[in-house]
Amino acid sequence: MIDLGTQRNVVAISQSDDDRALTATTKKILVTGLRSGVTESAVQSWLSGFGPVARVEIIREGNAANPCALVHMDIGDAAAAILVSRLSHHWHDGAMVNASLLHH
Repeated sequence: MIDLGTQRNVVAISQSDDDRALTATTKKILVTGLRSGVTESAVQSWLSGFGPVARVEIIREGNAANPCALVHMDIGDAAAAILVSRLSHHWHDGAMVNASLLHH
């Protein structure tokens, strides 16, 4: 399990990562495979357990029955990689979701 508690804008990953601390920066994570009735607040509540969620945008254009979410999170590079790995091919709310880190 990862611990993404923040203090002074620093994200601690875990002791197994040699107690390294990474400066948090905003990462954009695309989450696909969500259920049609998903809301921004539901995604924010779900992902806030992984770290600070700055903003959530639900994208319904193209396929309203299968929306995706663009999630802006204030986490470091390693934490973002761990999050994407844990959310890829993950069952959530009765749907198989996937996550990708968008590089900007």
